Amino acid sequence: MVTAGVYLVARVFPLFEFSAYYSLYVVAIIGAFTAIYSGTLAWVMNDIKRVLAYSTISQIGYMMAAIGIAGIIGYSGVPFGIYQLVVHAFFKALLFLSAGAILIALLDLRDIRKMGGLWRRMPWAVTLMFIGAITLAGIPPTAAFFSKGEIVDASWNYYVLSGYKIQDIFPWIFLAFGEFFTAFYTFRMFSMVALGKSRSYLAEHAKDPPWWAILPLIPLAILALIFGIFQGDFYSYIYPGYTSFTAPLAEESLVYVLIAIGVLLGIYVGTGDRWKYLDRSRSRAYHVIKEKYYIDKLFTNLIAVRAILPLSASFSGFEARYNTANEKAGTGISRFGSILRKIQSGVVENYFILMIIVAAIVFLIVEIIGGAI
Repeated sequence: MVTAGVYLVARVFPLFEFSAYYSLYVVAIIGAFTAIYSGTLAWVMNDIKRVLAYSTISQIGYMMAAIGIAGIIGYSGVPFGIYQLVVHAFFKALLFLSAGAILIALLDLRDIRKMGGLWRRMPWAVTLMFIGAITLAGIPPTAAFFSKGEIVDASWNYYVLSGYKIQDIFPWIFLAFGEFFTAFYTFRMFSMVALGKSRSYLAEHAKDPPWWAILPLIPLAILALIFGIFQGDFYSYIYPGYTSFTAPLAEESLVYVLIAIGVLLGIYVGTGDRWKYLDRSRSRAYHVIKEKYYIDKLFTNLIAVRAILPLSASFSGFEARYNTANEKAGTGISRFGSILRKIQSGVVENYFILMIIVAAIVFLIVEIIGGAI
């Protein structure tokens, strides 16, 4: 469900295409910024599921950016985004399920600081996680190498086809450096989980979970590795007239270098005790990221407490007064109806007497009015 928004934007792409000229640029820039923004959050998380959750948000950014840049590169951006969606389904399901297999073995221990050395003790689960990790990082020949590589190259062509407008280079910058952050947080997490020494009793005595927890991971790992061979056929299925893009050698090389640096730096930080120095860093920038750029506190303390809660309280008072007035009106109508109900006795003689009385009153009124005239 988390990627349903990507599918929705892809399906209604013609609405964006024929709307304001900047609408798809907004999609592209928000998607690309999300890729790097969530990537920075993932590399300070120590809960294995939180790392993967922020990673998911980051990868959705790539999908949205691909659809957004279709405003200039053409409809080809839509199959690029949908292909990344499908590839992401394979490797992220693999990573979450392999993390689940580890949680089974560690009795739901999620803190990667208390893991370590699990590759020796859980070879099946961790090897499958490794396949998911190299796919997420976009290392060849995995499927994400092709899906994300196409999006990053297309974002460079987006800048070129726009006439080298300065604002149109930001999607490429965000996506390119997003590759670095992706590689870094992925291998920081993997190294802290799988390499080095065990850092807890549970990690020291861990073993692979039962076969029923491992078996579903195998087809996902295979698809994560080989689905890149279906890239062209997938694009043609979505849009037969798609155009594949390449970037200049220097720009492509820069992206590969960023991925390589991210992988090596992630392994370096995640092994030994070096991750402790990052965790205890007194750097202001680190703590800002650790606090999620204070977005949660901003929302809670400023938006929720000072705006939403007082507004909802005032609406609540209005609603209470409205409900009270509504109940009183209903009670009055009910009482009036009870009085009228007594007239309906079902006795014909009473109805006849009432009819005579009403007729007499009418004749009397007519007589009085006629005499006055």
